[in-house]
Amino acid sequence: MVTFAAMRSILGIVSDLPSLSQNIRVQRNIAIAIMLFVFIAAATMLSAAWSFNTDDAYITLRYSSHLAQGHGIVWNIGEAPPVEGYSNFLFVLLGALTIKMGWNPMLMFKLLDSAALAISCLLLYALTRLWLGPVGATIPALGLSSYVGTIWWTVSGLETAFYQMVVIGAVTSFFWGLGYRPVPEGEGPINRCEWSPYWIAWAGFFALIAGLTRPEGPLVAGSLIIALLAKGLMIPAKNSNFTGRERVKSIFRQVVILLAVFGLPYALYFSWRLSYFHRFFPNTVYCKAVYQGDPWHLLKSFGWLAWPYFFFALMGVRRLMDGRSLVILLILFFYTAILYGVDPLMGHLNRHFLAAFALLLVPASIGMVSSLRILLPKVNYFSSELAVALLMGAYLVIALPGNYSKLGHDAAAYAQRMATRAQVAAWLNRHLRIFDWRRGLGALPHPCQSNRCLLP
Repeated sequence: MVTFAAMRSILGIVSDLPSLSQNIRVQRNIAIAIMLFVFIAAATMLSAAWSFNTDDAYITLRYSSHLAQGHGIVWNIGEAPPVEGYSNFLFVLLGALTIKMGWNPMLMFKLLDSAALAISCLLLYALTRLWLGPVGATIPALGLSSYVGTIWWTVSGLETAFYQMVVIGAVTSFFWGLGYRPVPEGEGPINRCEWSPYWIAWAGFFALIAGLTRPEGPLVAGSLIIALLAKGLMIPAKNSNFTGRERVKSIFRQVVILLAVFGLPYALYFSWRLSYFHRFFPNTVYCKAVYQGDPWHLLKSFGWLAWPYFFFALMGVRRLMDGRSLVILLILFFYTAILYGVDPLMGHLNRHFLAAFALLLVPASIGMVSSLRILLPKVNYFSSELAVALLMGAYLVIALPGNYSKLGHDAAAYAQRMATRAQVAAWLNRHLRIFDWRRGLGALPHPCQSNRCLLP
C-alpha cells in the first residue's frame, strides 16, 4: 500500500507535465541522467568493497603464474596428469598475460570486472529498449546496481561480472540479429526489420566467450539455438510474408552462423581440454555437483532475492509472447536445473545466479510498467515508465548507505581473514621442506607454541 501510494504521488507530479511525454529529447536526457546516477552509485559501492579479494581468485592466479613462467597450466609444477582446478579458463589466460607484462593481475581483474558491470548496465538498457522507451529501459540497470551481491562479486577478482556482461551481450545481439529494434519513444508497435547475419555472428561470439569463461557458458549458445528452432520465433506467422520453406531456410542459415562462430572454436577448445586434463568438466564441477546438505540451498537463496521480480516478470511475459521471451526463460530454466543440489560453497550472495538475475530484470521491468498501466489506464506510457524508474531510483538511494556500510565492513573482515591466512602460510613455509607432505605434519611444532598464536 505504501509503494502504491508513492507511485500515485509520483504519477501526480509527472501528469502535471504532459509535454514531457511528447518531447523525445527530454526523455532521452532523463534516461541519460538516470544512467549517470546508476554509474555514480555503483562506483560509490565499488569503492567501499574494493579491498575484497576472494581466495578463489588466487587459485586462478596460481595457474596463471605457472603458465606465465612456461610450466603450462598446472597447479603444481611438474605434476602429471595436470588437474583443472579452476573454472574460468579465459581469466587464467588473462592473468598469465598480465603477469608476463609485469602488471598487477588482481588489480587488472578488478578493473576489467568494474568496466564489465558498467557495460552490463548499458547492454541491459539496449535490451530493454526493444520493449520500453528510453526512461523505462533504465529500470533493469537500477535493479542490478541496487543488489549488494552485484557489487561484492565485481571486485572479488573472479570472472562473475565479466561473465554476466557476455551473457547479456549474447542475448542482446541475438535479438538484434533477429531484426528487432528499439520501440518508438512511448507506447508503440514492435520494430522489426530483416534479420542480420552480422548480429547473429556477434551473438555466437559472445556465447563463445561465455563458454571460455565459465563451464556452464555453452548453455547460453544452446538457449539461442533452441530458441531459433522453436516454432514462430524467427517471424510470427501472422505477420510473415515468407513461405514456410523460406522461413525454414532463414532459420537454418542462422543456426549455421551460430554453430560456425561458437561451435567450431568451442569444439577445438573442448578437444584440447579433454586431451590435456582427460576429464569432461573442471575438477570444481565434480567437487560441487554432489552436496549432502539441502539440495535447494542455492535455489532458495535466489528465490528470496528474485521473487518480487518473478511476480512482475509473469506480467511482462504476456508482452513477450512474440517469441523473445523464450531465450530468457530458457537461460533461467537451465540455471535453475544445473544449480539444484550443488554445494553452496562460493555461492554467497547468489554469485552463480547473477547473469540469470540480470536477464530476469528485463521482463520484470516490462511487467512493472504493464501492471501500472492496468491499475491506472488513464496514465500515459511515458508517465508509467518514469514513475517506475523514479521508484526504483528511490529504492537505490535508500539502500545505498546500508549497502556501502555492509560492503565496507565485510571487505575489512575478509581482509583480516586473508591476513591471518598469510601468517599461517608464512609459518608453514618456515617449517616445511618441499617433500615433508610425504611424512605428515606430526613432528612439527604446533603454531601456538611460537611467540604469537596464529590459529583462532
